[in-house]
Amino acid sequence: MVLLPVLVSHLSLPRFEFGRDYVRAEDLAMDTFVRITACDENLEKAREAVQLALREVHELEDLLSCEKEGTEIWKLNHSGTEWVELSPKTYQVLQEALRYAELSDGAFDPTVKPLVDLWMKKVKERGRLPSTSELQGARELVDWRALVLENGRARFLKEGMQVTLGGIAKGYAADLACEILRSRVEAGMVQIGGEIRVFGKPWRIGIQHPRKPEEILQTIELSEGAVSTSGDYVRVYFLGARRIHHIIDPRTGEPATQCQSVTVVASRGIDADPLSTASFVLGPENGRLLLERLGAFGLFVDSSGNLLQTENWGLLVV
Repeated sequence: MVLLPVLVSHLSLPRFEFGRDYVRAEDLAMDTFVRITACDENLEKAREAVQLALREVHELEDLLSCEKEGTEIWKLNHSGTEWVELSPKTYQVLQEALRYAELSDGAFDPTVKPLVDLWMKKVKERGRLPSTSELQGARELVDWRALVLENGRARFLKEGMQVTLGGIAKGYAADLACEILRSRVEAGMVQIGGEIRVFGKPWRIGIQHPRKPEEILQTIELSEGAVSTSGDYVRVYFLGARRIHHIIDPRTGEPATQCQSVTVVASRGIDADPLSTASFVLGPENGRLLLERLGAFGLFVDSSGNLLQTENWGLLVV
């Protein structure tokens, strides 16, 4: 089975497909497409499992979105430096985000939102590069060490800081949705944008070519675990010949330039998701070292289109 992004219409969602031994649903959530498949001979049980998994994804969006007014992350981003009480799920995601910020030496940084907004909103609207002072001003608001977690609550140490969980929340949602499936059906797959979580049987997963969307770069097989792809081709626009995308290098304040895409396989989505972002920012050599140190699998397409991989990657390829 090859799993690639699909276009779905707002007018007919969620959309269900019933097979001989599976139920699949497609929906939109977390600013991307969602596809959930439950495999079981009992189709009614599979349908119920898919519905519950979809509900979980939407409920997590209502906690973790930085754009939807009233979510816990939205409240944190509008709190100045005041403490904000958080639900256990939001607190867990922030804990994991800070853990990966430390492991990657800041290549993954959940406080990168001011820079993302600068490049993906202000620069795009004006059609010109940011000034030195604009870039520096945004960079000063990005510092994962200035996000404090304590006893189920969070606060910033600097006024104007903001969090985005775009590099970890979808992986976490795929994990939780997949556990709902696991408790009810024989096998399942959850795909949320570039994040995939599977269990129960061998799944064949196609990795999209970053410059040829109709082409599969490689196919891997996975029976248990998570796959995350970060690329410069999904949220992207051009200023002249310069490609501007949403994966920002917090160290330079600019879109990362060493990779076209990175695919990471790990045991959980909450691991694979931030690791693919961090590895994209670090580049093929340092990213590979990070993944191998943590026991994850990785495939890199560098800025010139060359393929590099971790030593263990070949174990997955079919």
